[in-house]
Amino acid sequence: MKDDNNNSLLIRAGSYAKKNNIENPIITVNSIKKTVGIVGESNGARITTEISLFPNGNYVRESSKFSIKDRKRDYLDEVLQLREMGYKQTEIASKLGISQATVSNLLRSQRDIY
Repeated sequence: MKDDNNNSLLIRAGSYAKKNNIENPIITVNSIKKTVGIVGESNGARITTEISLFPNGNYVRESSKFSIKDRKRDYLDEVLQLREMGYKQTEIASKLGISQATVSNLLRSQRDIY
């Protein structure tokens, strides 16, 4: 049953990436949470999407779109906003296409100001 769910999620993710012209998509499956993540670029923006499978066979999709920045410190506003929404550093990093260490450094630099 787990393989059927994974295959279904992978098919859904591939279709989504193709339909939305996501370039070089990175697709990850979490069989425990029954989710698939898609990260890539489209029209100069970073797209992150998570598709969740429910026991009844229905799906839900959550997507985020962020501008690609020239410098790491330009991500500060987005990092702060996502942190305020309750995302963990690794989740923020994945959504924005930056490293977790960069997220940590940005958050630390903000704390040092106050």
